[in-house]
Amino acid sequence: MKALISLTVSVILFIVLYLRFTVKQLEKMTSESAKTSLCLNALQMAFWRRKPNPGLLHHSDLGSQYASKEYREHLGIMKMQQSMSRKGNCWDNAPY
Repeated sequence: MKALISLTVSVILFIVLYLRFTVKQLEKMTSESAKTSLCLNALQMAFWRRKPNPGLLHHSDLGSQYASKEYREHLGIMKMQQSMSRKGNCWDNAPY
């Protein structure tokens, strides 16, 4: 009986530690820097596939990943003009 209780406690401890580690990994994957990296990868992929002319208007919402220094620097290197909508107004700078 003591062996069964000991085994049960060990299994429960393992599950708790495993879940805690998994949650920490998920938090890292969904952090702001991860979101910025994901957006940068998408931007670079689109840029190299389409090769747009300088001055392209890049419109986005006010998300922190688009407002980050790293993202804005990449837009400058790619000679894109950044445009962001006002809060709650997704139609800013939309063509008529």
